[in-house]
Amino acid sequence: MDESIIGIISNVRTGLLGQKAYNLIVTDKRLIAAIVTSKMLSDAAKKQAAESKEKGEGLLKRMASTAFSGYHYHEKYFEMTPEDILSENTENFYLDPSMIKKISIKNGYFDEHQEKSNPHQLKIKSNNGKFVFSFSSVNPKQAKEFLSHAFVSYL
Repeated sequence: MDESIIGIISNVRTGLLGQKAYNLIVTDKRLIAAIVTSKMLSDAAKKQAAESKEKGEGLLKRMASTAFSGYHYHEKYFEMTPEDILSENTENFYLDPSMIKKISIKNGYFDEHQEKSNPHQLKIKSNNGKFVFSFSSVNPKQAKEFLSHAFVSYL
């Protein structure tokens, strides 16, 4: 199956109090939810630190690259096939159009003055149940654009 990655909605949260974190990889055929665990982020930080040290980078540069390794963690999925992403962790799963009943996106907000925020929400009703993902890495318009490639009739 020839499948292209359209975009990634990174660091989404789901569950009671945002217990689980995922990266949502949107392809032209489906949506893949790839779980992100603290161990995965820790391993990525260690790998980044080792690579920086191997390059001979100074202490401050190594610390900065290690600190931001989690921020860029999702970018690795652009280099992977959808099947490799799914097999990365047993908690990864996908939803394709045949499984979808409804998709809705709710705008969140951020108020700098009151230091309050409420992330955007992606709600998906499927044959496998209801999923509610909170996100702020992209705006709702971008999320809808990504999803429209595979799920246009459900948006």
